[in-house]
Amino acid sequence: MVEVGAYILALWGYLVVWFFAIGTYLRLERNHKLRDLPSFIYWTLYVMLIPGVVLDFLFNITYGTLHYKQIPKDWLFSGTTARILREDSQIARWGNPTTRYKRALRWKKILNAIDPGHI
Repeated sequence: MVEVGAYILALWGYLVVWFFAIGTYLRLERNHKLRDLPSFIYWTLYVMLIPGVVLDFLFNITYGTLHYKQIPKDWLFSGTTARILREDSQIARWGNPTTRYKRALRWKKILNAIDPGHI
């Protein structure tokens, strides 16, 4: 049981580090600075991003389903969050946004703090 907890903690850590890495990767790509990196760093980064995509998918399927109370239609969590902000803006009772929409706004703030303009 302790081993399972240790694995979950390690995978969570990789997911967090991966998102910071993907944020940097996307920023470098937007600024056309990615080509300035030595090829061994570029390819190492590229290969190390692949497990992060798998973890993001698993995070979206598990946490995203529970958090947003719907089965995700997107592969990654940020895609699900962006879609909810676009489509789920319906107003609940008394003119307040839905809980799902408020949760998506919170995650937008978190994800954009790491990678400005991500969502």
